[in-house]
Amino acid sequence: MQKKSDIKKDLIKTVAKQLFSTKGYEGVTMKDVCEACQISRGGLYRYYDSPKEIMCEILTDDKTEMASMLEQAIEGNVPALQLLNYFLEMIRSDIQCKENRFSFVIHEFAFVEPTQSDYMEKRFESAVQILSRLLDYGKRTHEFKDFDTRILATHITLFRDSIITSSASLKFSDTLIDEQLNYIKESVIRHASK
Repeated sequence: MQKKSDIKKDLIKTVAKQLFSTKGYEGVTMKDVCEACQISRGGLYRYYDSPKEIMCEILTDDKTEMASMLEQAIEGNVPALQLLNYFLEMIRSDIQCKENRFSFVIHEFAFVEPTQSDYMEKRFESAVQILSRLLDYGKRTHEFKDFDTRILATHITLFRDSIITSSASLKFSDTLIDEQLNYIKESVIRHASK
């Protein structure tokens, strides 16, 4: 059973993530979080000292959840192609969703908080490792081609980060997004089908 303090922290993180998504990282203050959570400043500061601390914990939770979901899917023998399609649909959603732009906020956080560069580098490396795990799984099940997993995982992670960042200021057509995501699939899948 979850402790009361963990429940409160989860509420704060959920609400703060929504605030970051709509107002941007720099646009959120501790006062905003207090008001949105309907808790006192003292109540909030019992758990977090700053929006930066909340953001770091949200990012750590997201990374942990993604790795855990992948491990459970692999243990459950979910086809690698199904997992890849899910991953690519997450990218599509991040590009097309103009509200709740949390993926873009992550990049804003990296620019605004240069002292967090080590953390962001570790986060990037973790994303590459998680994607490498998926790609290796697909190679083992013979759903994916034989390729250098680390190079391709790094390339896809860089692609994801750059297209999401660019989508904040550029309008990408559905056709262009489809072409790019299909190109990734064709690079990975043993017998790609459109």
